[in-house]
Amino acid sequence: MNREQRAHLLFTFVMGTAMVLLMSALVTAVNVGVGPAFAGAWLRALLPAWCAALPILYFLAPPIRRLCLRWAGSAG
Repeated sequence: MNREQRAHLLFTFVMGTAMVLLMSALVTAVNVGVGPAFAGAWLRALLPAWCAALPILYFLAPPIRRLCLRWAGSAG
């Protein structure tokens, strides 16, 4: 695995984990409120969301990055 591939894998892990932590906490808080049931509900939502988000981010980030670079280049 070369440096660029390692960086992409690391980016996927860090960004995916951050997004899943924040978004699952927000959605759980909206659905069950921040009370005694929050922690358990959040943890139950966290693992499946993380398992879905990481491969999605891994495969979609490169083409979306290229598309954004193309749009940014044609804007100026």
